[in-house]
Amino acid sequence: MTFQIKATDKFVLVGPNGCGKTTLLSILLGQVAEFDGDVLISAQAECGYMGQFIPFVDEERAVLDELFTRTELAETQARNLLARFGFREIDVYKKIKVLSGGERSRLYLCCLLQESPDILFLDEPTNHLDIQSREILEGALAEYTGAVLAVSHDRYFIDKCSKGVLGFIDNQVLPYENFSQYRSAEKAALVRQQTKPAIPEKVRSQNSPEIQPETKYSSRGTNRTKERRDAALRKEHLRALEKEIEELENMQKEMESTFSKDTRPDEYAEYATNAEKLSSVYDEYINLSEDDEE
Repeated sequence: MTFQIKATDKFVLVGPNGCGKTTLLSILLGQVAEFDGDVLISAQAECGYMGQFIPFVDEERAVLDELFTRTELAETQARNLLARFGFREIDVYKKIKVLSGGERSRLYLCCLLQESPDILFLDEPTNHLDIQSREILEGALAEYTGAVLAVSHDRYFIDKCSKGVLGFIDNQVLPYENFSQYRSAEKAALVRQQTKPAIPEKVRSQNSPEIQPETKYSSRGTNRTKERRDAALRKEHLRALEKEIEELENMQKEMESTFSKDTRPDEYAEYATNAEKLSSVYDEYINLSEDDEE
């Protein structure tokens, strides 16, 4: 696989679970020593990284103090900056250990961007984020002028924050203009994998009788019956998927209505899991609908 990321490119790595997205990110960050290939990053380039789990050196430190330790901002500048990342008034005095998953991500990204990295590596940045945190993250990345390479399964984040997709297909990483183009290529690759090779005809002796036309096409009636049965099964499956989508959407809306600064990290994790499942069901529904139209 070969790809290039330029100064202001914003790409998202996409692919099925277990295909190696996070591993590739680790290789690019120099965290994996044994691999075949070359990673060329400018010696002058500064890299920033935000993983799925946000570490801080001192969990007892307050939000404002954390920013002070990593920047040279005056208090007014620091408080104005934190306000842009959702920390207002007494929120800046919260200790890191009591922050929710979304708040930890916002604070970490706030500090990280002040270090002015030339390229940001992000691993599932929207996981565990509430709606406010997602909007702040997306806004910050939109204003960020460096390069971004993120791993994500979040369709909305991919469409809004990336200028291209690097997709895993057939053990390769290939560039695509957007997620929809990647999904079409992924679907075509899946069809190729599932298509069985033609069974070679048996070698016949010179005395073997030739297959007659009526024998060759005798299965037409059976094929039509199978086609009708398959069509009925697809429609039944579509109805089941529609019901599942409705249930998941209602569940997400209900959870969103309860989100607050007191929401627990495990609740955000459940929301992220449901969002991933909803995206997967959407894709299955779209693919099945396209098959039904063909």
